[in-house]
Amino acid sequence: MNTPVIKIPKPARAPRRRRSSLGFLLRGTYRLLVAGLQERLAIHGVSHSEFLTLYLLHFHGALSPGELTTRLEVTKPAGTVVLKRLSTAQLILVTQSEADSRKSVITLTPQGASVIEAVLEEANDLEKNMLGGFAPAERDELFRLLSKLIDHQRESLPASSRKPPAKARP
Repeated sequence: MNTPVIKIPKPARAPRRRRSSLGFLLRGTYRLLVAGLQERLAIHGVSHSEFLTLYLLHFHGALSPGELTTRLEVTKPAGTVVLKRLSTAQLILVTQSEADSRKSVITLTPQGASVIEAVLEEANDLEKNMLGGFAPAERDELFRLLSKLIDHQRESLPASSRKPPAKARP
């Protein structure tokens, strides 16, 4: 004798609450931004860490390997791996410093400058798309508030952690 199987419907799932934690919101936003950016970077054969390195060289000019790793907040071995890949791809040039022959200086090659300019255009488009639901005044307010948050957090760090990276010396 077969007993009829009675399916009991699962209770309706409660609607997801919006995350109210600053950390989750910032992390979620960052992950979405980086995921979109990585898709665009792949077209140019550049990783996220390589993009950041090219970005720094584009906006700050020549930097030493130590200055780059400090600004990227990565270990020297990790920075060395990125620099080797960029050098092999002929996107950067590593030369001896004219001021101090014991030091190296890293600069963008013309090919590296072309890649970063193309990627920056795409990164700007991505940012515009992400912020498309905001009115111009809301975008300005978002940037103002995030900048204020960063400045406030930097002020609360010990003085040794607040120092800006050293200026580039070719």
